[in-house]
Amino acid sequence: MAAPLLIVKVNERRCIGCGLCEENAPEVFRMGDLVARVVVDSVPHALIEEVTTAVRDCPVNAISVLPDSGRFPHDHHEEAKDEEHGGEIRQYQRK
Repeated sequence: MAAPLLIVKVNERRCIGCGLCEENAPEVFRMGDLVARVVVDSVPHALIEEVTTAVRDCPVNAISVLPDSGRFPHDHHEEAKDEEHGGEIRQYQRK
């Protein structure tokens, strides 16, 4: 059975554009004009170490990681609900 994929998100309101995530996991993150962006839909489990380092090193805790539940890429309604109510997304953020 294949290893599960991960969904990685950057909270653009929180991101300060320092670039550490791109430095730690260039296969996953790219710096935009002002903030980082995730450049893959799902992250292979093989990159978990690089993503974990990026999450740990983010100075403003702007990166979250979720298991890929098979939802079509991003259910924006659920994403807004999770951020607003401190749901699933927040439990995977670095403390």
